[in-house]
Amino acid sequence: MLVAYEVPLKEVPLKTQHEFESHRDPRPRTNYIPLRTNRMADQRGIIHSYSQKPQANHTIVTIEEIKSYLPHRYPFLLVDRVLEMEDDRILTLKNVTANEEFFNGHFPGAPIMPGVLQVEALAQSGCILLLKKKVEEPDKKLVVFTGIKQAKFRRSVVPGDQLIMEITLASIRRQFVMMQGRATVNGETACELEASAAITDRPTS
Repeated sequence: MLVAYEVPLKEVPLKTQHEFESHRDPRPRTNYIPLRTNRMADQRGIIHSYSQKPQANHTIVTIEEIKSYLPHRYPFLLVDRVLEMEDDRILTLKNVTANEEFFNGHFPGAPIMPGVLQVEALAQSGCILLLKKKVEEPDKKLVVFTGIKQAKFRRSVVPGDQLIMEITLASIRRQFVMMQGRATVNGETACELEASAAITDRPTS
């Protein structure tokens, strides 16, 4: 047989405000995630927003306007869209499809976008930025690359990937330019480099 007993409850004095604060965790309480300040580090968020929810107002330069700045044409035009542009920075997109010509030979059965073409896509992105923002008569100028260093390839780019490219101008003196570039897929770095270029007159036919 179970017997219930009444147990007298002790009175527990309430803690004063001073006593409560003295037992509080001294670490600052934060209910927010700090924003990243580095643009390149924030690429993951940019890629997610563009690749998952593309919107028309994100397109600053259309493919037709891109063709007015670049002399390249299919199959060597490697920029499909400009997503963002500032005076010294550009963010572009290349949709890598299974129909790319280079996949026929690189490599059969295991298609991978050549690293040199990732570099070329970054170079074309830099050309668009320079001709759009830094040149008065872009239809009379060309941008030619004079050097590439610190080029590194971190992951493979395969059919179905969306290559997001960011170019930042490091310095510009007269017609000579230094820039930094990074290409990513799903927030992962595929290619990064530093490059120099020169703005020259476009040859007339």
